[in-house]
Amino acid sequence: MEASKYELTYVCADYAIRATQNVNKVVSILRDASAPMTCKEIGTALWGDAYKRFPKEEIGKWPDSFDREKAAHNQKARELTADLGHILGHLSRACLIKVTREKGEPFTIETERWVNIVGDKICEPTIEVWDAKGNMYKMPNPNYRRGNSAYRKVPMTITPTITKYSLV
Repeated sequence: MEASKYELTYVCADYAIRATQNVNKVVSILRDASAPMTCKEIGTALWGDAYKRFPKEEIGKWPDSFDREKAAHNQKARELTADLGHILGHLSRACLIKVTREKGEPFTIETERWVNIVGDKICEPTIEVWDAKGNMYKMPNPNYRRGNSAYRKVPMTITPTITKYSLV
C-alpha cells in the first residue's frame, strides 16, 4: 500500500499501511500452495524460525532461571500469530479464501475434576445422544442419581480440529 507524504500525516493512513503490510505475501503463499495450508505452515513459510515458539520449560520461571531472550522471542512470535490471524480473518470474511476444517486423530488425557459418585462409579448429570441424521445433543441423564461428590481423575477424549486455508 502506498501513500503520499500528505496522506501519511493522517494516523489512520499509517495504521492501515502497517496493518496490511503482509497481506500480499500471505496471498502469494496461498496462491503458490498446491494444497490447503494450516496457519502454522503459512506462518513458517512467511517468517521462518521467528514464527516458532520456545516451550515454557526452556524459558524458565521468574526470577530464578528466566531467559529474557527466549521470552522476548515468544512475545514476537505471538505478535506474528495475531497478525496472521488478523489477515486470514479479514480474507475469510471477504470470501477471498476458503476455510476447511478437518477432524484430527483423537487422543485421551486424564483430567481431575469434581464428579458425582454413586456406588464407586461416576454418574454424569447429562449425556450425549445422537439422532438419525447424526446430530449430537446433550440431555439430562435419566439414570442420574445424587451420590457423594469428590475430585477424581476422569479420562477425557479430545478430537482436535485442523483448520486449513486455500485461495478461492
